[in-house]
Amino acid sequence: MDAAALLTALAVLILVVIFLVQPLLGQRAGAPRRAAGNSSLEAELDRTIDTLRELDFDRALGKIPDDEYPARRQELVAQGADQLRRLDEARGTTGGAPGGREQALEREIAARRTPRADRDATLEAEITARRSQPAPNGAKRKAGLCPACGAPVQVGDKFCPRCGGALRHDKTT
Repeated sequence: MDAAALLTALAVLILVVIFLVQPLLGQRAGAPRRAAGNSSLEAELDRTIDTLRELDFDRALGKIPDDEYPARRQELVAQGADQLRRLDEARGTTGGAPGGREQALEREIAARRTPRADRDATLEAEITARRSQPAPNGAKRKAGLCPACGAPVQVGDKFCPRCGGALRHDKTT
């Protein structure tokens, strides 16, 4: 081997070692540096916000009783506000009045979810509007219900789409 090949191999080896050791020594040189405590405070805040979202989602699904929800939500909002305050102190910034942080957190949460009542009302309005529209040309009209399972059936159906039972249509209907 000549000297140039040996120096190239040595340079590549040094670069590989530096690349592998860098995570053990700290952040990469190009990455922005944060205070050591901020990342854990930010992670706590992210977990609290995720927990709040899950709580709101569970309530929307009806998994959480309405009498438990306000207390649990208030506790998480207070915890999030405290984490925001500590994060602001660690960064050296202030967010104004103490109530302002809680209100900011509430606004953020409200912006990311739609109240269940609003969704239900919108859905009911869409259902009502579609039911009031006449069927398009060529569309089947409902003939009634399956005598075996109670599923709605169409005029031309010979068998129930749900249970597969044979259907008989009276000429009078």
